[in-house]
Amino acid sequence: MNPLHLQFGTAVLALSWVALLMVLAWAICRVKWERVADWGFGRVWHGAITFVVLLWSLKASLRDGFTFHLLGIVATFLALGLPLAITSAVLSLFVLAIIQQAAFVNIAPTFFILVAPALTVGRLVLWLVETRLPPHMFVYLFGAAFAGAGLSVAVVVPISLLTWSQFLDRSFFRVMGDYLPIAIQLGFAEAVLTGMLITIGVVYKPQWISTFDDARYLFARKG
Repeated sequence: MNPLHLQFGTAVLALSWVALLMVLAWAICRVKWERVADWGFGRVWHGAITFVVLLWSLKASLRDGFTFHLLGIVATFLALGLPLAITSAVLSLFVLAIIQQAAFVNIAPTFFILVAPALTVGRLVLWLVETRLPPHMFVYLFGAAFAGAGLSVAVVVPISLLTWSQFLDRSFFRVMGDYLPIAIQLGFAEAVLTGMLITIGVVYKPQWISTFDDARYLFARKG
C-alpha cells in the first residue's frame, strides 16, 4: 500500500513523529560514520537508498487504490546493519514523498506501517540464525536473507491491509481474503530478490554485507 497519500489523524501523526524522531536519533548516534565515509561502503549506502526508492516506485495499483510493491528493507538491513538501515529508509521516504508529491507529514506513519515491522522481523530472524542455528553460510543466506525477507512481507501486508481497511467500507478480514493470493506471490518475490542480492554480495564483496561475519560463517567450521 502507499500510506504516503492517506489522511491520518492529528494524534496519529503527532505520536508517530515523536516515535520516529526518537528512533532516528538512536540510529544516527550508532551509525559508524567512518565506515560510511569509505568509498566502497559509501556506494553501498547510496545504492541502498536508490534501491528502495526504485522498488517502491515499481508498484501495481488496484481499483480501490491499494498498491503492491516489493520492500527491499531486509536486504538493506542485512547490507547496512540496523542503524544505517533505519537512516536510509527515512531518507528514501523523503525522496519518495518528493517524487510522488505526497505530504511529508505522512512519512512517520508510513515508516511504522511498512519499514519498522520489516526491520523488526529481519532483526529477529537474524538473531535466531546467529544464536539457534549452525554457523554456516547457507544457513545465513537461506535463513536471514531468503526466509527473513519473505516473513517480513508476511507481517507487513496484514498491517498494511488493517490500516487500509480503516479507510474503506470493508472489514479487514474481507480485504485480507481478497488480497491474500497477491501477498503470497509478493512474499516469494521479496524472498528471492533479497536472497539473490545478499548471495551476490557475500560471494563477491562480503565486506559490504555488514551482518555477514566471515569468522563465523566461513572459518568457524574449519577451526
